[in-house]
Amino acid sequence: MAQPPNVPQAQLKDQVPRDSRVMQLILQAAGVEDYEPKVAQQLLEFAHRYTVDVIQDASAYAEHAGKNDIDIEDVKLAIQGRITHSFTAPPRQEFLAQLAKERNKEPLPPVPEKYGLRLPPDRHCLTAVNFQLIPEPPPGQLDSSLNMDISQDSSAIGGVDSDYDMQDADSPEQIATKGLFWIYINMEQKNLSDFETFKGHI
Repeated sequence: MAQPPNVPQAQLKDQVPRDSRVMQLILQAAGVEDYEPKVAQQLLEFAHRYTVDVIQDASAYAEHAGKNDIDIEDVKLAIQGRITHSFTAPPRQEFLAQLAKERNKEPLPPVPEKYGLRLPPDRHCLTAVNFQLIPEPPPGQLDSSLNMDISQDSSAIGGVDSDYDMQDADSPEQIATKGLFWIYINMEQKNLSDFETFKGHI
């Protein structure tokens, strides 16, 4: 296998772009000694994008002010706008301390005196019951309540023949059938009366 030619270290440094060397010097000045080579490239891309955005904003401010060239005030205004909207400063330590103090005022729930696995309250557990059971009444009570409801409905409906008395029904099914028949008869009578009234206005 062919060995790569030995290239002097000084020649390798000359092949590194100037901006990359500047970024490496900035990292060294910040105390960053151990980093991957792609870190400097990513920082260069960020710096290039940030510079382009600032110049575009400064150009827009200069055009809005009616100036032909960009001056230092336009650049400062563009940088200030970027800092205000693009970079969010962390909250002050005093503000965080105040929030922590208010939160710590709330007492913790008591720890139960029992052995084994300590679970949160039942309403916070997945094993909690998330449904409600509706008990069914006994069959005799259901029939009596159904007879009572239909008898009340029949008393509210007028003009029904005595042959269809609710008390003569033998089962809830017959009661429901006769009740529907009465409702149908009353609807037909009401529609007929409405039609006669409409004919009187023609």
